[in-house]
Amino acid sequence: MAFKGKVRAAWWLKKHHVRLLFGLALFSAALGTSATAATAGRHLRYAFAVYSTTDVTTHAGSNLSGPGTATMDVDFLGPGPRGGMLIRAEESWWHELRAEQAVTCEVDAGGSLTCDQYPVPSMAEFVLFPMLAQNYFNEISASKWQQHYTIALPANYYRFSTTVKLNVLRWSGPVADIETEGVTQAVGGPLERQIEHGSVKFDRSSALPIAIHEEWTPTMLDDTAPAAVDFKLVEQST
Repeated sequence: MAFKGKVRAAWWLKKHHVRLLFGLALFSAALGTSATAATAGRHLRYAFAVYSTTDVTTHAGSNLSGPGTATMDVDFLGPGPRGGMLIRAEESWWHELRAEQAVTCEVDAGGSLTCDQYPVPSMAEFVLFPMLAQNYFNEISASKWQQHYTIALPANYYRFSTTVKLNVLRWSGPVADIETEGVTQAVGGPLERQIEHGSVKFDRSSALPIAIHEEWTPTMLDDTAPAAVDFKLVEQST
């Protein structure tokens, strides 16, 4: 669980200088269906792992179980004060007695996040939350498109801006394979950029990402290493 601790302490809890190193979990809206992920009352559970790409032994592989892995319970609470959807997530790490403190953010229809309350979200939560926006992937029928969104944290953190390119590689029945490439940088903060790339399997029947892999690499040398996150949807209910 050492890498999980590093994610929270080194990347999110620096009061005046956040190293925002997170992969952008990217998703699509259903092709030919009106279903959306952002439905009040919906509950999801994902298995996931966050790990250093320089030490692949720190994650459990495709089954996402065992040491170094966790589950995340996600609940859609209803409309937020800014017109988006309030989403609450609670992480439970393998072999830990208690779940992490629940985190709540507002996600607007285009994927922008407002997470202005403590606790600050973890790496994995920032990977997953944008993908649950109502309209983020409305342009999926074009096969290739670009998306831009922002992330707001509590007042003593920087804001962040993300631009991502998406490319639908193939459809297999109801599931689309999507390639993602993105860049995140602080707004009005240090001249740092985060380069991200990954893949998503999106199920159009549920309008949900069912598998995610994202890798991210800092563009400045510091105490953080290239890292990745893997997700797998294991349960859903309304």
